[in-house]
Amino acid sequence: MKIVNVNQLSQVHSLDPLVRERMIEKIEILNENYGENRMIGDLGGFVMYVNHKEQLDELLEQFPVTEAEYVDAFVGADEENYCELLLLAGSDYNMVIFMPLVLLEQYPQFNAINE
Repeated sequence: MKIVNVNQLSQVHSLDPLVRERMIEKIEILNENYGENRMIGDLGGFVMYVNHKEQLDELLEQFPVTEAEYVDAFVGADEENYCELLLLAGSDYNMVIFMPLVLLEQYPQFNAINE
């Protein structure tokens, strides 16, 4: 699910508290720079949590990005490994994708992890 405002996070179930906190932080940055009433197609972009390869494949088909602006690996409150991936689909359209680190490992083109 593509998320442009904090209220939409309630629709994402079983989300690690630290992942949720980091997602809120990124949404607030997008809101500050592009406005709180953005729609998915508006400038700024969105935040998304994916936990299946099919979800990320679908996103990459829709937005054919070949490299990540940054990848940040972190340990969640549940002690699982996660990552935050920033993909740029233009100068004013950002996608901040959160996922289990094991999923990212299936995408060698995004393997530049900043720890």
